[in-house]
Amino acid sequence: MRRIAPLVLLLAAASAARADTQTVLGAAFDVRGADDPARRRVSVTAAEDVGTPNLLVGDPTVAGATLRVVVRGPGGASEQTFDLPAAGWRSYYTRHDWPVYKGLRYTNRDTGGGVRRVVVERGGYASPEGTPPPTEPQPGRFRLRLQVAGRGGPVDVVPPDPGAEGGIELTLGGGDTYCVLFGGAAGGVVRANTARRFGVRGPTAEGCP
Repeated sequence: MRRIAPLVLLLAAASAARADTQTVLGAAFDVRGADDPARRRVSVTAAEDVGTPNLLVGDPTVAGATLRVVVRGPGGASEQTFDLPAAGWRSYYTRHDWPVYKGLRYTNRDTGGGVRRVVVERGGYASPEGTPPPTEPQPGRFRLRLQVAGRGGPVDVVPPDPGAEGGIELTLGGGDTYCVLFGGAAGGVVRANTARRFGVRGPTAEGCP
């Protein structure tokens, strides 16, 4: 019986002719401000289920990446762009029975900076050696999550008080930009909206901030 090849991470060399913007459906967005910049935090999670068209395109282990965080309200916007050097990235491959996850992970352990962690994963299906493939193989999930913490480096993003929307743009070196939007045109439930915290969960649409 024919085996189904593991999901392959698309590198910059395979997409040198173009760089696209991919939107990802958000799950949770949380910005916490404080008088002490070292206590400021941002967290974002996004995920699309089986059948998502999103793919990993780019190789930040060679070319690095950037992360732009934006929050907006009636009184204005607060935003910041972080550099994510190649030295902080690694690629990985994890196999369970199914699915198989191919991913990219960034930490500031060696590079410093306010972005503590970024994880981007694309699931797929593969047949481990000596076993049959799934009856109906399908593309797997796409997942993105990140944490920003002021104790690692300067964080200027704070809740706009009141806030209306927020989101991120993650650009992989030599590859695509991944947008996640919360609030505004994307919808979602505002869970907190004060000078100390702006949080949105469960947007129903995708977009770029």
